[in-house]
Amino acid sequence: MKYPRTVERFLFDLAMHAMQEGVQLRLVATRYVRHPLSGILMNGCYVESPRQLVVATGKPYTEWLPVVVHESAHMDQHSERSPLFFDLVVPPWNKNASELLLDAVRHPDWYTEEDVQDFLCRVVLAELDAEKRAAQKIDMNNLPLDQSEYIRRANAYLWAHAMLLETKAWYPEGSEPYRTEAVWSLCPDHFDNEYFTVPDAFRSAYLRYCV
Repeated sequence: MKYPRTVERFLFDLAMHAMQEGVQLRLVATRYVRHPLSGILMNGCYVESPRQLVVATGKPYTEWLPVVVHESAHMDQHSERSPLFFDLVVPPWNKNASELLLDAVRHPDWYTEEDVQDFLCRVVLAELDAEKRAAQKIDMNNLPLDQSEYIRRANAYLWAHAMLLETKAWYPEGSEPYRTEAVWSLCPDHFDNEYFTVPDAFRSAYLRYCV
């Protein structure tokens, strides 16, 4: 398939950068990919060890390109040794905060409320930093994505983490809040938000369309 020149250039530069960093870049022609470690179906992910950036591309490029941009931001966090990225590993469990957050909502008796809030904070701060980096990449690379819309979709993804404490489960494939216009359209197009308190309108739409 032929893509806009700016997209081809971005993907070429990303492939070269990934090679230099020792990251395996995998763009898979399926609607979803399984996380190499957890086996969960996802649109894409960046894995720290062994270093992989995996994205499902079996859909229009305007749907998977934002995922590539976002996951490449996580790769940059790792390469630059961002404290937010490395703070995702939580002592004394020595596990990723995302994994611990999911575990905590499934087994609430195993963790304290302070533990759960710590896991959520670590994940949201790292994801917020990645989303800000991704928005900058869209602008700097002149990608054919609406930056304002990207930020609104990113905010839907960020608030979904706080919703996890209420729903006790991640949204199912096909009901992603950042791909559900009735949900992401309610979000602001800036990152100056309180991500640990979910707006009422967003909460209602999320519970209707993403659970």
